[in-house]
Amino acid sequence: MGGGGAAEVQALIEGDRKLLSSLATSVGVMAVTGEDEVFTRPRQSDFQRTLGVYPPIRQFVVGDVVRDWRLTDDPAILFPYSDRFVPQGYPAIRQLLWPYRTTVAAYICFGKTRAERGMMPTEYGMLVKQSSDHRPSITFAFVATHNHFVLDRGEKVFNRTAPIIKLPASATVDDHLSLLGLLNSSAACFWMKQVFQNRGGQGINEGAKTEMWERFTEFASTQLHNFPIASSPLEIARALDAEAQRLSCNLPSSAATSDVPNRAKLDEARAAADSARARMIALQEELDWRCYGQYGLIDNTPEYAEPPPHRLG
Repeated sequence: MGGGGAAEVQALIEGDRKLLSSLATSVGVMAVTGEDEVFTRPRQSDFQRTLGVYPPIRQFVVGDVVRDWRLTDDPAILFPYSDRFVPQGYPAIRQLLWPYRTTVAAYICFGKTRAERGMMPTEYGMLVKQSSDHRPSITFAFVATHNHFVLDRGEKVFNRTAPIIKLPASATVDDHLSLLGLLNSSAACFWMKQVFQNRGGQGINEGAKTEMWERFTEFASTQLHNFPIASSPLEIARALDAEAQRLSCNLPSSAATSDVPNRAKLDEARAAADSARARMIALQEELDWRCYGQYGLIDNTPEYAEPPPHRLG
């Protein structure tokens, strides 16, 4: 390859392939509340202590929690809409928003306040209803050092830092996992680093980011439409998704949800979490090699049916 070879590798990845835009019905932001601190709480139980009742609540997803095939946190958000996404003036939500009514009323979106746009004071600043249904979505971190894509199986609210990819209504979970495997691969990471905007310089006082791990990339929805699609190792993506769920279920926050955990229970959960993480590292390595082959970057792909687990680092 001539020069650094980056352009030639990018050309190999792109090839004559169909694009993500041919698979996805939409790629972009789902919701902008305008006042995240007003509508959200760290846990669902925080709303119960405040209001004494449960108004409609969903899990709130921001870009910082979209990491390593899973969502690393689950803050709660009020969802002031019916099942058909019609705005509702729930008394409980009005009560909660009352101390913040001036701030909420002053929020401007598209050059107008909520009142000027004919909206209820309890509504979000923006909600894309086509993206809010109960179907699965693939969400990703808008700004991060590397590509982080996670499958969500529905019932969440994603803010502007965690855009989502929606596939057609006929798409199965396996269709989503197949795409997820490609998007989380090292080949995809290389392509995205060539295409997306690098946020290496972070301002006058912080100076230039000389290390690669310091350089953040803006994963823009508009450019993601052009991501080239190759065949995906579905079985590896399926295994990675399952291990990510096993890891989440064995973290201390999950182990303490049903009752007060004892030492034995915590040790058992930690062993299971370490096992899940070690297998995820091995499976990610296998996924990367398979995708190198699918994109024509190597001729002979080293494959292992059951790769041995790897410790972090």
